Amino acid sequence: LEHSKILERLKVVEALQNGRNKTTDFMNLMPAVIPEGVYVDKIKMNDLEIEISGISDSTPRLATMLDNMERSAKLLDVEMHSIVHGKARFGK
Repeated sequence: LEHSKILERLKVVEALQNGRNKTTDFMNLMPAVIPEGVYVDKIKMNDLEIEISGISDSTPRLATMLDNMERSAKLLDVEMHSIVHGKARFGK
């Protein structure tokens, strides 16, 4: 009985470690896929789904980022939901 309790605790710890490693792996990947001129201001992670929002100084830079993400072996089902032009994010 004690042995099975220890095994259950080890499974919980392992699941937590795997989740932590996914976050670290993703954050380590970001500099490789996000080009200069793209600025991330929000990252939302929910299990295996990641939502990123931010700004870019040009649409071609967003296309480069999307291409980089699609080519990454660590990211699957990459989608871009919206691009808004001419809307001020900061300042007056």
